[in-house]
Amino acid sequence: MSTNKSHQLWSDTGKADDFWEYSKPMSFNFEDDADIDSLYDQKVSTVTSVKPTEILSKPQAPDTVKLMSPEEATLRVNQSLQKISNKSYSTPTSSNKIEACIRALINGENPNFSIFKSKEDKLSLLEAAINSYDGDTIIAVIIFLEKTLCWRIFAMELLIRPTAVDHYIDFLRETNRTKDLTDFLAMIGRSEEAAIVNYANAIKCEHMETRIKHLKHCYNNFFKDLQDELYSPAIMEQITLYEYQLPVDAADSKIMEPSERYQVMPCSSFLGSSVITTLFYSIVHHSNNPATHFGSPQTIRNNHNISDKQYYWTASRALAKTARWTEIDNLFHYQTFLGSKKIRNIIPFDRVVRILGNEKAPQPLMHTYLKLVDDDDLKLKLTQEFLR
Repeated sequence: MSTNKSHQLWSDTGKADDFWEYSKPMSFNFEDDADIDSLYDQKVSTVTSVKPTEILSKPQAPDTVKLMSPEEATLRVNQSLQKISNKSYSTPTSSNKIEACIRALINGENPNFSIFKSKEDKLSLLEAAINSYDGDTIIAVIIFLEKTLCWRIFAMELLIRPTAVDHYIDFLRETNRTKDLTDFLAMIGRSEEAAIVNYANAIKCEHMETRIKHLKHCYNNFFKDLQDELYSPAIMEQITLYEYQLPVDAADSKIMEPSERYQVMPCSSFLGSSVITTLFYSIVHHSNNPATHFGSPQTIRNNHNISDKQYYWTASRALAKTARWTEIDNLFHYQTFLGSKKIRNIIPFDRVVRILGNEKAPQPLMHTYLKLVDDDDLKLKLTQEFLR
């Protein structure tokens, strides 16, 4: 009974504070119900003033709370997440920002990229740039993504967009970011193109020792794994040629002046020249050396598989440039087993006559090779041109 009365006492709104403000000194009493009943009697008129019909007409708080099932809770969470996702990335506001940014880039303006925070917005911006078909716009967005996305995600997203890949490769090539270019090409599976880029960068080195070092690195890290029949042997042959030129150039520079070395040369530098030019230089300056000498023409001929036509054509030009007529005659003549001398028919004799005539060779030597020309009309033409 006392419990019900106390409940009604606290429910009497606005009057409960009188209890806490009551300051009459009282001794401790174990019979709390008696005290509460006395207080209740003081307020009974107020409490009983409420009609039973009014109490029944007011809604009462339920004694228990009905919980949702796990399935219903999961459904509501998914619906909430979907609403959040739609608000974050698919709202008209995001689309408008992307369109405004692309429009500004096309017009040559500098938009504020910092408003695009999420990866989804950045990729949507990239798609919009690609659809604009404007190269500068695509490059600007790619640079923004490169700076704000991790490298792995950036590269993978570009990989599924061929247009973006092509623009990014051109951008790296134009800005001379060779290392980034080769790494990116290798990562997307274009190993042969990465090898060519690395090779082009290696041969730009002016210092020959550095060039050789970079070419070896290029061969070991790029061309060796390609296992092709064109590039790999050519790279190794080029390295062999440069390694031949270095000691020859160092030795000749000590005993000859540059004017003497390159007086009849078709180039102003021996280092870095082609195989045929190197052979030409070696014949001019080292044709009298033994075949075992490191600068001998025979060494180049063996190292680079120079054919007989290539060798005799280059040798005849080099010897004619230096007016070494006897050596030219010895170059084409050979002795048979019976002891007689014959002339090698390796290159057309009309070509030999032109080489000799252009360098003002002696008339007897000209006649020797002119009579070996089979075509009478061509022989007459050469005679009129060089033997007047």
